[in-house]
Amino acid sequence: MPFDVAAVESMFADPEVMRYIGVGGPWTPQRTREVVDLMTERYEREGIGIWPVVLKETSAVIGECGLQTLPGSDEVELAYLLERAYWGKGYAFEAASAVLDWGFKARGLRRIVAVINPANERSIALINRLGMRYERVVRAYRHDLLKYALDRPTTSS
Repeated sequence: MPFDVAAVESMFADPEVMRYIGVGGPWTPQRTREVVDLMTERYEREGIGIWPVVLKETSAVIGECGLQTLPGSDEVELAYLLERAYWGKGYAFEAASAVLDWGFKARGLRRIVAVINPANERSIALINRLGMRYERVVRAYRHDLLKYALDRPTTSS
């Protein structure tokens, strides 16, 4: 899973993009490299991970989206992040939909969760559009976050 660190450094350095991620502030280039290395390691170990979101027209990396193990649990979490210039254009929905589909079909997952900062209204709206349902408040990433879940769709015969 090649991931160009330079392509995402500006996204992780943007305070508005990172507002609800982790401790809620921009990352240094070194922190970005560490996280990309960790994502690559997890992908190799677990077979799931975060992929670059690439704009078809230009091949520019505009964000990331994928699956990862929710720390402190055995649940698989949907994660996504986009450059601010691409918010509100449907890219996050398209990427997240494809990742959910891949997780259920290719990986055979029965359930995928998402955890969201309660103040992140845009992300909550996206998760609802994806069909994920609110479950409860959980402690994750050192914050009280809203937990949403989606079970694998059943196929009718």
